[in-house]
Amino acid sequence: LTVGIALTLDYELGQLTRFNVGIYDEIRKAKHNKPMGSCLLEVGEILGLRGNLKAKKLKRGGTLFCRISAVPPESRTATITLRGIGLKNVEGLFGGKSDPLVEISTQCSTPSGTTWHPIVRTLHVSNNLNPVWPPITLPLAQIEGTAANVLERPLLLTIYDWEKSGRHRRMGRVETNLQSLLEAVTPNGGAPNPKRVDLTKALLVHTKHKQSKKAGHLVVTQASLEGDSGDTAAATTTSALRSDDAAAAAYASVTPVPVPIPTKNTNDDKDVYIPSAATTAAAAAATTPTFVDYLSGGCELECGFAIDFTGSNGDPRKPGTLHYIHPNGHDLNEYEKCITSVGAIVGRYDSNQQFPVQGFGAKFYGQINHCFQVGPTEELHGLSQVLQSYRQVFSTGLTMSGPTVLAEVIDLAAARARSAQDAAQQQGRQAYHIQVILTDGAVTDVEQTKRALERSSDAPLSIVIVGIGRADFSRMQFLDDFAEQNPHVRDICQFVEFQKYAHDKSALTRETLDEIPDQLVDYFYRFRGILPLPPVSGSQVSFAVDEADEEEIDLSIDYTSEEEIVLGDVQNLPKYDDTQYGTAQAYLNVTPVPVPSAPPAPQPQPQPQ
Repeated sequence: LTVGIALTLDYELGQLTRFNVGIYDEIRKAKHNKPMGSCLLEVGEILGLRGNLKAKKLKRGGTLFCRISAVPPESRTATITLRGIGLKNVEGLFGGKSDPLVEISTQCSTPSGTTWHPIVRTLHVSNNLNPVWPPITLPLAQIEGTAANVLERPLLLTIYDWEKSGRHRRMGRVETNLQSLLEAVTPNGGAPNPKRVDLTKALLVHTKHKQSKKAGHLVVTQASLEGDSGDTAAATTTSALRSDDAAAAAYASVTPVPVPIPTKNTNDDKDVYIPSAATTAAAAAATTPTFVDYLSGGCELECGFAIDFTGSNGDPRKPGTLHYIHPNGHDLNEYEKCITSVGAIVGRYDSNQQFPVQGFGAKFYGQINHCFQVGPTEELHGLSQVLQSYRQVFSTGLTMSGPTVLAEVIDLAAARARSAQDAAQQQGRQAYHIQVILTDGAVTDVEQTKRALERSSDAPLSIVIVGIGRADFSRMQFLDDFAEQNPHVRDICQFVEFQKYAHDKSALTRETLDEIPDQLVDYFYRFRGILPLPPVSGSQVSFAVDEADEEEIDLSIDYTSEEEIVLGDVQNLPKYDDTQYGTAQAYLNVTPVPVPSAPPAPQPQPQPQ
């Protein structure tokens, strides 16, 4: 058995958005429906996977596939009035006449090819084989397709004989599209006498398919289309993969930089069910692409950290200082809280989970170093190794010193970002770097920092500088104002003061990552003219099926007499507190990284451009 459904969720990069999917066997005469399985999912985790697709087993059997895509900017609405003429009676000899209703479905992908997903249903008309149904309002955003082809996308109109039990009996069906419905308006379709209605444009109803028995006619008495396909509107959709031609037409106002299209995956793995890729806002209309469009095309986010080891942080052996590590090993200091909270969010969009980490403001063997490697390797795998390497820095002969110089870590981040995007582009991919710089005080040389930001503004890079501790950070305001004062420089930098969010992890991540989506789109689309790649789909997608959740969430759904779905006891549902930073135990659950026998090697510096 294969079923599909689409739903709409709000999404923000810096916030975890969880949702639970429950599947039930509807049993109308029982007190409750029978649970078939459920699983808990998170939007950012799925968006970070190749193809924005996640597969997860259900504890009671079966597998759930979830693909997430941007809502298309489609706000048009069709209003259609239908009537039936001479419909087939399925009540039998002694049951009177049928009580017809019409259900409209859009075509969606399934393991076997396609299936139909209901999007709107009329009220039933009692005891009438020539019914006139109330007008149907059909948002085009609910039809699978792009703004360019949505009028031609297949629609299924199914006529049912309404039953109080909910087991409605099919009377007939018509396969058509919205364009045909708009063109099928019959001038005298509303005539009181159904025998006088002109059936020239009427849709022929069949019992099963076009080759099956005739079951009457559907007449369109009125049809109209209102709205603008370019407006942004919240919508529910599972759209088809856009074509490259449609994408190019959507961005006719820019000259794209040529980007190789990913080659087909040639692995010989057995075919599995891949839901259809969703249309991006870019292909849906001639509008600016969105952050999710780039993620859907496989753009990878890399997150790097630069940590302040200047003497103003205090002696790390003394409680209360900023780098102090509690003897229990579980409590996180402010640096660690920022690293784990931001890294956990951005890491979802990085397939290899590699974090480059540098330090600055410390001496090794008496020589000041404003950019040195933290950890045994240039990149650290996972937040666990990041935390371990950070904690082991203090046993490597480091002497906390000063001044606070950020220019070198900014230059290095820009060089890494350019290199990663160049390599990705050669492979038909896209990459973007987010550099988080944690410091306990204002920079020593403001002009030097400005020049570094200016040099780096042409890189696929965003920089977030987080102020740690209770210092006066008023001198750091220039970081937010710098781009406004330099119209020829791309805005890549933001300053966030940790103390304002010291007791709310979710608020910190939202504020820290707030400007990243716009900055990414600004770089690729406005600065470089690079379009999002087509959504990853089909054989390009390879994934592992996650195991089922240990504990299932029972939503206890029921139906009212009006067939509305209602939830049962919501008070006992699981609750998640994303304001808490947690402890190091959540990350330090792997074999410790060996302490390097020598001080971290100074990082080679790129030449300023």
